[in-house]
Amino acid sequence: MARKKAFGIGKALKAGLSETLVDDEKDSTTFQDVIETGMIDPDPLNPRRLDITKEDLSWMVTQLKSFPDTVSAPGREEVLARIVELAASIRDTGLHQPIRVFREGMRYRIIFGERRYWACRVLNLSHVTCAVSSQRPQHVRVMQYVENLQKEDVDFAGLIRSAAAVFEELAGESGTVDEVSAADFSSVTGKHIRTARRYRSIVLAPDIVSKAIDQGQIRGFREAQEYVSIAESNIELGQRIYDLMQAGLTFRDAKMRATGDDGGSRRKGYYLGRVKDPVKARFVFSRVFPEFDLSRVNWEDPAEVAKAWSDLIDTLDIHE
Repeated sequence: MARKKAFGIGKALKAGLSETLVDDEKDSTTFQDVIETGMIDPDPLNPRRLDITKEDLSWMVTQLKSFPDTVSAPGREEVLARIVELAASIRDTGLHQPIRVFREGMRYRIIFGERRYWACRVLNLSHVTCAVSSQRPQHVRVMQYVENLQKEDVDFAGLIRSAAAVFEELAGESGTVDEVSAADFSSVTGKHIRTARRYRSIVLAPDIVSKAIDQGQIRGFREAQEYVSIAESNIELGQRIYDLMQAGLTFRDAKMRATGDDGGSRRKGYYLGRVKDPVKARFVFSRVFPEFDLSRVNWEDPAEVAKAWSDLIDTLDIHE
């Protein structure tokens, strides 16, 4: 399984978080304790949205029995399979990092470490080691945001949800998100002010931008900021682009279709679409160039396939 790159934490972010945690610890006592697993609840508002169901838990328990021969499909099962992998690790070597929780009445609410919690549930552990805050820390969403930055399985949508939750937390019960400045976000997270501004513009963007990000149609800051600019200046155009993405086009192709922009001088030929499936790519090669030796190309490498296609197109001798 290919490993995703975590978003990571810089020195400034560590410094910002440290100051935030110091302020939180002044307001509550934190200690380590062994807590009954049944007394712990996941945070339903955690932007990461694991949303584990009883059926998911049952599936993971079954998969653990056959680990490491666990079979999972991309998507939801892949997320669950990672928890199964974590459960196997805890079973073999123990829980190395306590789950961070805070006291809520007679029960405990998870701040971060929900994957570890579910891994312990998969193992049917009756008790688990936790780092406990006596009351809810002031900046729970900041702590979850920074935790998510370190995770390899948190995508761009999850990161933006985490940032949005930080803005909402800073706004408080009486304020609104648009009243929270980029400087406010930067001060509690340690993120550079320019990065904080990028987050703020995306968080405050029209709903269609948030939907496109949540649905995985916008997958990075560059596309997100470009879409924000379009949607804010021309909501009808933004909606057309959204509808085209819903129909299966990428953001770039949807934008070109909606605006009638073929790339101008940047595009020096005809765009004939893209093929993501290596099997389809091999089929196209075999039909267009039947004499081509298919074994010459690594079909799992898109760049190598694209170069081979370009080279072969250049060899064509076509006359009307």
